[in-house]
Amino acid sequence: MRILVFGGLGFIGYHLVSRLLSSGHDVTIIDNANDYGQFNKHILDQIYADRYATIADARWIRSDLNGFDDEGMIRSHDMIVMLAGYPSAKLVDLNLSMARSLMVDSLSALCGMIGADTKIAFVSSSMVYGEWSADKIDEGHATLPIGNYGKLKLEGEELLRSNIDSNNLLIFRPSGVYGISDIVGRVVKKMVVESLKGQTIKVHGMSTKLDLTHVGDVVDIMSKAIDSDAAGVFNASSGTATTLLELAQKIRNISDSRSVIELVDHDQRYPQRGALSNDRAIQELNHVPRWSLDEGLRQCHAWIRDHVSLFS
Repeated sequence: MRILVFGGLGFIGYHLVSRLLSSGHDVTIIDNANDYGQFNKHILDQIYADRYATIADARWIRSDLNGFDDEGMIRSHDMIVMLAGYPSAKLVDLNLSMARSLMVDSLSALCGMIGADTKIAFVSSSMVYGEWSADKIDEGHATLPIGNYGKLKLEGEELLRSNIDSNNLLIFRPSGVYGISDIVGRVVKKMVVESLKGQTIKVHGMSTKLDLTHVGDVVDIMSKAIDSDAAGVFNASSGTATTLLELAQKIRNISDSRSVIELVDHDQRYPQRGALSNDRAIQELNHVPRWSLDEGLRQCHAWIRDHVSLFS
């Protein structure tokens, strides 16, 4: 299959492209290697170079999604994977106008260039659910996002539903993704860096929970759905919830760190959550979760330890 991946050099995108290539797909990446005005250029250049070195069989076109108008290229592909966007709630809040342009307006323009038989896979977020009404929820849970990030992701979902045949549309809602080669300040990476440096590990909320999912399991769900006739919404999660306090304790133990754990107020940009059901992926895609949290944290810790100089 010919697959075009917007954002294919991002954290999830890089791991997905690697899996798609290993499955024999012809992959083209559209990515502008954005620093979002927040990241050290030295860090980004090294991370992007390391990522692309392992997926060099994919073509990389360095381009922004905004203004990308090569309709012929888009229509020449069987599948479009949409991963381009601002990678965190914090970055969306800091750049709301630009985030909307990239995550919604450009997606609208893309819809006008997609062929009638082209399939599209959109990577959304568990943030679209807002506050969770139960300890474990499935894809049928109400979508009532409380922050800008979740609202823009949901707007993207709704835009695609209005413009793309439902049989050709896949929507993925990952939760708490972590793993090697991540540079964004997600909770696992942030806590590991703090523990390695002996800094205070801040835990936002005594009872705050998150369904932490290794990027390898997220990519397994996505790639299996892409390779099948599946359509609709799939949660991409571990199916279990962990408190941030327990996470901090696990990371401190792995690091053999003397870092102090400090409890602070829950970050109001993020809804209160729990476990996200992955039953649909297990039943319909034969997804078998591979990564336990302890194993995933050890792998992630080892990678960050070897690259910690990048995060100074």
